[in-house]
Amino acid sequence: MPSLHPSVDDYPQGRATLQLADGVTWDIPILIAATEDDRSHGLMEVPDVPSATGMAFIFEQDLSCCFWMKGTETDLDIAWFSGDGTVVGMTTMTVCRTENCPLYRPLTDTTYRHALEVRAGWLAEIGLAIGDRIELVDVSGLRPVPS
Repeated sequence: MPSLHPSVDDYPQGRATLQLADGVTWDIPILIAATEDDRSHGLMEVPDVPSATGMAFIFEQDLSCCFWMKGTETDLDIAWFSGDGTVVGMTTMTVCRTENCPLYRPLTDTTYRHALEVRAGWLAEIGLAIGDRIELVDVSGLRPVPS
């Protein structure tokens, strides 16, 4: 995983395998945001996310709401996926420099367990679609979740 920014470079690392319906797979290095603090910070302060790298957000339960882009430095694509790895939503999120940033979520009444953020435009470049699959692999070394 290339260095992205000192604020995230010590996050646990892993890999994500994106499996497209046509059989093409992409195996990319990722940073893992599995604690509340890491998820809240996300890719803030990161000036550029290289192609075919990203950050996975791991949650303990299904959610339906929301990501925002306050404090980010670059536009990002997000793919939300269920606990079984099925992509349930995708969008491009744009940098927000105001106090009233838009909230991004998958389709109405859709829940997700995890999310993957990558450089804006990359998901369209590779052809990822709703119904495709994302598998998190080699995600050992996660920070313990505070009790």
